[in-house]
Amino acid sequence: MQDTAIRASGYTFIFDESRNTFVRKPELRVRVFGTTDSGLIVNIISNAADLEAVSYHANEKGNVVCTDGKYFSLDVNEFTSSR
Repeated sequence: MQDTAIRASGYTFIFDESRNTFVRKPELRVRVFGTTDSGLIVNIISNAADLEAVSYHANEKGNVVCTDGKYFSLDVNEFTSSR
């Protein structure tokens, strides 16, 4: 049996408890999901990203962001929203 994967593009939605609604994250994401291992999810980033400069930090809203400080920025708060 051969493992397979699915490449998908779309937006992440999170539930904002303070507004009792789902909020769409602004970044379009490209992800690869394994069909045999539900724990493996890979985000595809732009070729323009400077991989040597990528780091995680909190932005002005307190959200954790993965960024190279130039071309690539991805809000990685999947389970909480800005409050």
